[in-house]
Amino acid sequence: FLLGILVGAGAVRVWHVLALALLSGLCRAFFYPTRQAIVPALVARDEVTNGIALTSAGFYLANIVSAAALGWLIEKVDLHGSFYTSAAVFGVSLAVLAAMPRVRRPAPRGTERRLGEQLRECLRYVRQDRTLLFLLLVAAIPAIFQVEVVLVLAPIFARDILNVGATGLGLLLAAQGAGSIVGSVGLASAGNPGHKGIVVLGAILLQGLTLALFALSVSFPLSLALMFLNGVATACFVSTHIALRQL
Repeated sequence: FLLGILVGAGAVRVWHVLALALLSGLCRAFFYPTRQAIVPALVARDEVTNGIALTSAGFYLANIVSAAALGWLIEKVDLHGSFYTSAAVFGVSLAVLAAMPRVRRPAPRGTERRLGEQLRECLRYVRQDRTLLFLLLVAAIPAIFQVEVVLVLAPIFARDILNVGATGLGLLLAAQGAGSIVGSVGLASAGNPGHKGIVVLGAILLQGLTLALFALSVSFPLSLALMFLNGVATACFVSTHIALRQL
C-alpha cells in the first residue's frame, strides 16, 4: 500500500523500494516457517508429504490468478493501482485468518527458555545431524539463485528480450504457477513416494536447467514452457524437502 502511494505520487526512490523489500523479507521469514509447521500438526505422519503438496497447490493456484491479473492491472489500471489491489487482497487474507477458530494447545517442552538459548540448541542439533545440515544447505541453493532472481529479472526479460510487456510478464509468472500446481498435485497423487532424496536432487537439477535455458531463450512460447517446467520442479522440490525436514 505504501509503495502504491509513493508510485502514484511520483515520489518513489530506490531506498524506498529497498526498505520495503527488507520489511517484506522479514515478514516472510516468519510467514513461511509458520505455514510449513501447520500441516504436520494436522495430518498423520505418513500423510505429511500429501498434506504439504496439497497446501502448496492452493498457494500456487493463488499465484496463477495474481500473476495473470498483474499484467492486466499494469496495462489497464497503472502500476500504483496494482499495488493497491495487492494490499486489498492481503487485507482479505488477514480477515480470513482472524476468523479462523483458535485452538489452544500446551506449549512444546523447551519453549520457556530464552530465544538465544533455543537458537544455540538449534545450531548444535543441525551440526550433529548431517542429514538435516545437508537439507538446509540444499535449500539455500534455490533460495539464493532462483526465487528472488526470477522475480527481479522476469520483468526485464519480458520487456527487453521477449518484448511482451506487462501482459506477457503475467503469463510467464502464471505459467510457473501452473507448473507448480501440476507438480504439487502429481506429488500428492503419488502418495508417500520413496527415495525422497533422489526426488529433491532431481528437482533441483531441473530447476537449474530450466533457468539456464530460459536465460538463453528469445522465444516467448519456449520461455512459457520453460517456466512451466520450472514450476513443476519447484513444487516437487519444496514439498518433498519440507516433508523430509518434518519427518
